[in-house]
Amino acid sequence: MKKNNWFVITGGPSSGKSTTIRLLSRKGYVTTQEIAREFIESQFKLGLSMTEIRKDQLGFQMQILALQMKLEEGLASGQITFLDRSIPDIMAYLIFRTCPIPDAYVKIYEASKHNYKKVFILDSLSFEEDPVRVENAKEAEEIRLLLEKSYKDLGIDIVKVPVMGEEKRVSFILEHVN
Repeated sequence: MKKNNWFVITGGPSSGKSTTIRLLSRKGYVTTQEIAREFIESQFKLGLSMTEIRKDQLGFQMQILALQMKLEEGLASGQITFLDRSIPDIMAYLIFRTCPIPDAYVKIYEASKHNYKKVFILDSLSFEEDPVRVENAKEAEEIRLLLEKSYKDLGIDIVKVPVMGEEKRVSFILEHVN
């Protein structure tokens, strides 16, 4: 099966994903924003608290899955595109949050291995809190390891991106794309 020309940028919370995506976008690449962050921010605007948004962890992750699938359905397959997280990230979060893993999601997860050319897993930076992040630094590292396992289990080509300056990270990623 032919893979799309999509590259995933992922990592634990506070690993520099959003900054990396922003810099890739400035260089003219097609990029996507993190669906979970956009969803949470939209719920804040409706007056909901983080507790209300995340009270049903499984339901929350399935909402993110539906939004991620809709996003990916709208992407051009042949165009180099950098995604801020993707469908396999949800597996890591389901495991981290000790949620039951629905059979329907497992099928989507397994089929997603054909969607991505490569995944770039960013090493953790100094942890910074923000209104959307609920994890601490230790949990962020645990999530990073679960993300790596989630992609490895699918056989997706993984490139670990070490801590370095923002522009150097982008150059490192682009060297592994071209």
